[in-house]
Amino acid sequence: MASSSNDSSIPLNTLFHLMTIKLSSTNYLTWRNQILPIFSLQKLSGHINGTSSSPSATITKDDKETLNPEAITWNEKDQQAVILLQSSLTEEAATEILGLQTARQIWLALETAYSNASIERVHSLRESLRQLSKGTASAGPALGVGGEDHRPGPDISEGTLFLEKPDMYT
Repeated sequence: MASSSNDSSIPLNTLFHLMTIKLSSTNYLTWRNQILPIFSLQKLSGHINGTSSSPSATITKDDKETLNPEAITWNEKDQQAVILLQSSLTEEAATEILGLQTARQIWLALETAYSNASIERVHSLRESLRQLSKGTASAGPALGVGGEDHRPGPDISEGTLFLEKPDMYT
């Protein structure tokens, strides 16, 4: 696939080198954070978020049914998305998507398999931080995870986790 000045896509073989994090059972949020911009840049986001659906496979033209060129193009783009997803998985994660054919099916399966574990891990880590103590004082307030000047925890909405930016960096 050649790139033109109007086309911001990057060849797949180059993209494979950009994906340094392979999805495993312990890094869903980090992996997701890496892969979403790649899908956005390649204009493939609709194939994983469900906003792009396959056009009808055939169209009627001059009273004849023929293959729909838009469906062919959509299927090619969806297969690019499938290849990107598959190439970003560990062998363990790849077992979650066996038999799935579309990028949307794969994305939903991975989200179902790994997103809750990542959110639970964040909660577990926050609880561990609360339990840390320095002398007789808890380390939680100093780290912004408990005590009097407790800042709000992660915002978990629609399965997405956004961690707040610490005040000291603003």
